[in-house]
Amino acid sequence: MRKSGFYKLILAFFIFLIYSLIIKSFDNQTIWVGTLWNKILKKLTIY
Repeated sequence: MRKSGFYKLILAFFIFLIYSLIIKSFDNQTIWVGTLWNKILKKLTIY
């Protein structure tokens, strides 16, 4: 695994932690955050 890919993985993990906190605050927006997270994952998988 390249260093840039590893850095993106760590960045994505921190983003996921922040979004999990947002989900806890706004339970009714869980679906919206989930779709946004899927879009971010798709962008990260394209190196």
